[in-house]
Amino acid sequence: MNHAFNGTGFLKELDVSEWDTSNVSIMSFVFSYTAVESLDVHKWNTSNVTTMSNMFAMTQSLTHLEGKLNWDTSKVTKMDGMFIFSGLSELDLSNFDTSNVTDMDGMFGGMENLETLDIGSFDTSKVTNAENIFGMDEKLNRITLGAKTTFQSFYTGLPLISTESGEYTGGWIRIIPESPFTTYSSSDIFMESFNGNLVERMFGKDLSKMAN
Repeated sequence: MNHAFNGTGFLKELDVSEWDTSNVSIMSFVFSYTAVESLDVHKWNTSNVTTMSNMFAMTQSLTHLEGKLNWDTSKVTKMDGMFIFSGLSELDLSNFDTSNVTDMDGMFGGMENLETLDIGSFDTSKVTNAENIFGMDEKLNRITLGAKTTFQSFYTGLPLISTESGEYTGGWIRIIPESPFTTYSSSDIFMESFNGNLVERMFGKDLSKMAN
């Protein structure tokens, strides 16, 4: 399925919900550079897929994925650029098994509409490249990380939070669980400091006391 619909910029509708993908090993650039606004691929069998590089890359018109992506990603090694510059505002990948993934370079980069991201199941222990995984994601204000999720070795590109409006302090705060109280004073410190824990953690941009 490598480059299956790549570059079909005229394509706005696509029904691939019932496709048998059980024997597919490469899903690179499948939907990249299309104008598709909605996709239903949540039932796809991805148990033999090893590469998902740039799968949804440059799909600025894509604003909806039907259902939760309950994919078997246990054999996948490459997820670089998977959602780069897609138009999605929320993404729940909490069932993804990334224990064999080595490349997450720019995976969520340039998602200018992305506000909520759940990667609580991500195991980054084998990842050797996660540069700019959150680059230019200015609207991202909720992110769930997990016990085996850490990006300490990489420049993630998570944007600094503007304090000009007085709405935010410029830092991140742990939302779930609320106790013990945990804050990080900037995006850089957040990414440099978080090293996983025993349970999933949801973090959000820290609201300024002036805004409360």
